[in-house]
Amino acid sequence: IGIPEDLREKMENLLSLLKRNEKAWLREDSALFAEAERIYSVWHTILGVETNGQNSKPVFLFKDGVVTSAVKRGQLLLIEDFDLPNQAVVERLNSLLEPTPTFSITEA
Repeated sequence: IGIPEDLREKMENLLSLLKRNEKAWLREDSALFAEAERIYSVWHTILGVETNGQNSKPVFLFKDGVVTSAVKRGQLLLIEDFDLPNQAVVERLNSLLEPTPTFSITEA
């Protein structure tokens, strides 16, 4: 299955825009720069699958959830019923409440 031509064209336009403005605003905003790098990476992965067809390995792409997005952007996060998730989830979230907060994603 090939990539639809309109998607290919829009992605090429987006990548071109990001490349042209890399020094202007991407380097000044680390979160925006990280997202741009992720866009490049995902697009090249998709192109690789299209090129290699059925011979390629399965590709898994993870989408950040609400907590991960808030942490990456340094946003405020309100969690109701903090005690309800299983212990593994609570332990991961507890690290955000430490004097020096940390958050790690080992699945990605």
